[in-house]
Amino acid sequence: MGGLTHGRPDAPGYHVDEVNLTNLKHIINQDGFPTTAMVGLDGVDAAFLLTTHADSDSSFQAKIFKIVTPRLRRNEIDGNQFAFLTDRVLVAQGKPQRYGTQFEGLGDQMKPKPIQDEAHVDERRRALGLISIKNYTCVLHAVYDPQWNSPTHRGAHARIVAGLTSRSGSYEWAQCIGTVVKFPFK
Repeated sequence: MGGLTHGRPDAPGYHVDEVNLTNLKHIINQDGFPTTAMVGLDGVDAAFLLTTHADSDSSFQAKIFKIVTPRLRRNEIDGNQFAFLTDRVLVAQGKPQRYGTQFEGLGDQMKPKPIQDEAHVDERRRALGLISIKNYTCVLHAVYDPQWNSPTHRGAHARIVAGLTSRSGSYEWAQCIGTVVKFPFK
């Protein structure tokens, strides 16, 4: 999440991702990028996860970005998936990201990598069903910041993950108050 460790050879799961990415590329060459009709939601989610973590092959990410962009307009992919892939491709090209999904630094130094037209990032995020950049930053601190990484906060982590993986698109707000993160659940 947030591009903090993925794509590095010492990151957990890196070698498994590389093997699975090779398999995904073979599938894409044979049948195209997976659709829900081909592999279901979980299969598409897995393909996106491998693609967004394929930082060692930014040309592959850019190729898939071109393939899936029309699918967003047809509501065949999740806005969160699109935002992550868009930002990964832009950052790999040395450009500012559009949606603020990619972060750098740890602890108090954690911040989004440069964002194009930052004043309007929340409008772009909202259009894809994402929470505001302020609340997303709070979530990342809750998940990755060592001061939050304690047994006291594990319940909040479960709620955060549930909120982020929701397909409802209804995360209109997430309020960070001190060390408490609250999500509206419907």
